Parts: sequence; structure tokens; C-alpha cells
Amino acid sequence: MGAMSYANSTDCWFLPTSYSDHATSLGRQTIFDGHVASMTDIPSMQRFRGRLHECKKVFIPIHDKVEDHWYLAVLNVAEGECEIWDSNIDLSMKKRQEEYAKCTIDLFRQIFAEDFNRSPDLPSVFVFQYPTSCPIQRKKEESGIYVIRNMQHYGKRWYDGFNPGDQRVRIALEIVGHPLNEYVGSVWANLYKEQKERAAEAIAPHDKVSTGGGEGGRIPPLSKKFKPRVPARW
Repeated sequence: MGAMSYANSTDCWFLPTSYSDHATSLGRQTIFDGHVASMTDIPSMQRFRGRLHECKKVFIPIHDKVEDHWYLAVLNVAEGECEIWDSNIDLSMKKRQEEYAKCTIDLFRQIFAEDFNRSPDLPSVFVFQYPTSCPIQRKKEESGIYVIRNMQHYGKRWYDGFNPGDQRVRIALEIVGHPLNEYVGSVWANLYKEQKERAAEAIAPHDKVSTGGGEGGRIPPLSKKFKPRVPARW
């Protein structure tokens, strides 16, 4: 979703989740040419080659498989900073999460080794920063929502009035309806077809029932009118 939001931007890069999975599976071992090639062959990564001088921020979603928790690493390339946007800060996970982030940085430096070598002003190390404005989640299963929104609305107060169910629906609709979604046409076509089928079922005779009930198989009229339910106020 973040990549879609900044599709026309050349200074904000959004790496796929497969990138951090690959980097953390390698660990901080020696990264060989084959490891680099396996990532640069991915179409979403190829377009970045030779363009590091244009980049200001790199967004890397990372999955902590031990805790089944998502968090976001944001590389400020020129400043040599790695921001950790974690909506569930836990000191017991901090060391492992920083280690995962270091793995993604190591692979990043290998992929763009030529760019780093050509630009002496680029940092040789990245220092971790923990933004104080990072929102905190209420439930464990909400971390993915926070990562998506923190990428999409980086540094903004998007979380006022946060409702997880509402956010999941909104994210799904934004992805489906986005112009860059190559399947958007077929999705809306199938939705329109389903709506027509439901409308046809609703128009079909429904005052007859095959299981009897009432005179001549007709549903007897109700003698009492029911009011729609009104949500309780707290």
C-alpha cells in the first residue's frame, strides 16, 4: 500500500516483504553474489539499481517470526539513520529486532555496493533511532495494520480514532480500488456480476415456501411490527 501511495516518487523506496525474509534467513553471514542476484532479479527491486543517489528513505517491513509481529525499519540514507517504527515496543524483543534490521541493512549495502563505493558521502554504518511519535497498538494482531499505515502516512497522526476492523476494511478497499492494481477491472466486474445475481434472487417470487407454513404455502402476515435495532450507547 505504501508503494502504491508513492508510486511516482523517486526518493522514497518501499522494499517487498520478501526482501526482509531473505535478509533475515541469511543472517549476518557472508553474503555471496548469488544471494544478491536472487533479490535483484525481482522486478520490484530491479528498478532501484544505480539510483541510490536519488533515494532519501527506504521503507522495509520486517516480520519477527518468533513473536509473529510486524515492525518497520526506515533507512534515512543520507543521515545514516535506521528508524525503528515498532507499535509494540518490548525490551525483550529489541535486540533480536535490531539484529533483523542489521541483516536487511547488510544485504542493502551489498545490493547497492557500487553506489556506496561511488559516493563517499554515503554512510558506512546506520545508527538506530526510535521515533517518539510512533503509535502504540492495543492488540497483538494489529501490528500489520500499523506497519502499512506508518509507511503510507509516514510521520503523520493517522491513528486518531483508530478502529482495527474499520482500518482492515479501508486498507482492503484502497488496495482493490487503486489504479495501479492490475486486477482492479476483473475485481469490479465480478462484484457487479454478484450484485446482479443477488438482485435477481431478491426480485424472484419469495412469498411461496416449499416447506409449507400458512394457508396454501403462503407465509402468514406478522401481527407485530419490529423496529430496527439501535446500537447501544456507552
